[in-house]
Amino acid sequence: MMKKNYVHLQNNSKKNPMNKPVLFMVILVACAGSVNGQSRILNKRIKIEIREGSIGSLLDEISRNGGFDFSHNQDIPVNKKVRLRYRRQTVHQFLDEIFEGEVFYIEYGNKVLMKKKPDVPEVYTVLGKVIDSGTGEPVPGATVIIPGSDPLEG
Repeated sequence: MMKKNYVHLQNNSKKNPMNKPVLFMVILVACAGSVNGQSRILNKRIKIEIREGSIGSLLDEISRNGGFDFSHNQDIPVNKKVRLRYRRQTVHQFLDEIFEGEVFYIEYGNKVLMKKKPDVPEVYTVLGKVIDSGTGEPVPGATVIIPGSDPLEG
């Protein structure tokens, strides 16, 4: 005959009524901290001493005063000269002013990763008729291909 082992679970909430509210508060604070921490660098308000110079020098100044690093590839025009309107604002506002919407940036740990947005090709709408040069009549179902363009890309 096989002996059965039982584990007795005891509800201790009656002994210590503070367990549930304390646990709830710990979870609430942890969740609020994680949501707040998602943009802690970009929302950080900093002051810089220089307002005019190359993008590279301004990024160095922002990085030094903010206590984080930037990471980017060679597509970022670090030698381009810019002038900032303000000395004290959030990192996000500085980056928006410097790059004028041409760069994506996200936080990753203690870094801000930056990448230039891809160039969007210009789209044109061409309207008209293809006419047979001999008869002057419209050519039904004609296809127009622009030299140097790729018809598969649209």
